[in-house]
Formats: sequence, C-alpha cells, structure tokens
Amino acid sequence: MLFSDTKLNIYGLNGTVSTRWDKRINELVSGIKSRGLKLHFISISIGFAGSLLSSDVHLTTGYPIRNQEVKVVNNKLQAITSSNFINGGFENFSDNVPANWGFQDTPGDLTFIDNQIKRSGNASFRAEAKGDQNSRILTAFDVKPFHQYTLKCWIKTENLTAANVLALIRDNNKDRNLTNLRLSTPKPDGDGRRYFNRPNSLSLDWTEVRIAFNSLNATSVNLALAVFGGQNGTI
Repeated sequence: MLFSDTKLNIYGLNGTVSTRWDKRINELVSGIKSRGLKLHFISISIGFAGSLLSSDVHLTTGYPIRNQEVKVVNNKLQAITSSNFINGGFENFSDNVPANWGFQDTPGDLTFIDNQIKRSGNASFRAEAKGDQNSRILTAFDVKPFHQYTLKCWIKTENLTAANVLALIRDNNKDRNLTNLRLSTPKPDGDGRRYFNRPNSLSLDWTEVRIAFNSLNATSVNLALAVFGGQNGTI
C-alpha cells in the first residue's frame, strides 16, 4: 500500500505533527500490518511541498545570483539595471507596429497600438480576443548571466475571455523557458495571489503585475506577451 500525506514532509523536523495525527497514523500502520501488507510512505510530493516550506522556507531551491550590482536607495538594496530592454512603453511606433517588437499575427488584425486608452505616455498596446485565435507580441533583449530580473507591466482588461494569458521568457541561445508564469496580482485580503487562469469575462482597471526570472547562463532572452485561445474582450 502506498500512503501519501503532505504532513509526512515535516514529520520529524519539528517533533511530531500532532498527537491526533500520530494516533491515526499508528492505527493505519497497525491495520496494514495485521493484513500482511507492506506499507510505503510517499514523502515530499514534488510540486506540492507547501507544508515543507512553511516549516522552513530555506529548504526551497535557490537560483544562483552572481556579480549582480546593487545600490542603496532609501536604506534598501536595489538592483542596477543590466538589460537593454527597448520601447517597453510602446512609445515609438508606426501605425500599429511598435519599434523593436515582432508579431505572431498581422498588426491591425488582433493587435493594435492604442493612443486613446493608455495609462501613461502617448500609447498602449492592445490585443483583441476573438475567433479562438492566439495573439502574441515579441521582443528580445540582452541580459547578464545569473542575474535576477523582474518584469513589471500594467494591464487593463475588458470582458476578456481566453484559454490563457501569460508572459513567456525564453533563453534565445538554448531555446528553453526561463519562466512561463501566468499573470497574477495579490489578492485583496493579502492572502496569496490571484492567477488569471482561463480568464472569463475578466475586467480590470489598470493593474500592475510582476514576473521575476533568473537569466541562468543566458545572454539574450525573448519575451512574448501572449493571449491564447482568445474568445472575446480586450487586454
């Protein structure tokens, strides 16, 4: 018999889990043995180690950060920009084509430059969801190896329904994902995050989202802002 319980992750780390749990697990073991069966415990379920990390956050995997320069701002350490991200605000554009960005579709079909609805500056980028199609805008920029980066952007949606909305960041040289996290924001009560998995008629006012990634040994990365399986609405 295989037995799995997230409490097995922390059993023995800080004493026992609880008197009640100890009693029940002993009853389970005795019952299995009395039937002549073998018991195998499944400990540390990969991907579901919340109880382990709640016991000791230092048990999580850490990405290496090497030679990243920082400065002190208001008594806090702040990383010094080390990438050449260009035209992140879509200010430089011609018709519906922002400079330094590429497309999966034809600009003006699902993707547009919008100089009416914008949070700041002269323009924003708009993707329309329709026809169960994918819309994706892409750019590439240089990074330094083993540096930690945070992508910050502001999004606004109106009745957005799609299979998925996310930012993809890939190592240009090794063709591997550095992150493909779904867009999320902190929950209003501060307990965890709200992920936009399969957004259904999602309407948001201008909201900041952040996605962190480690460059590992990449020197150039590709960023794609993507709407997959768009049904209706805009972002």
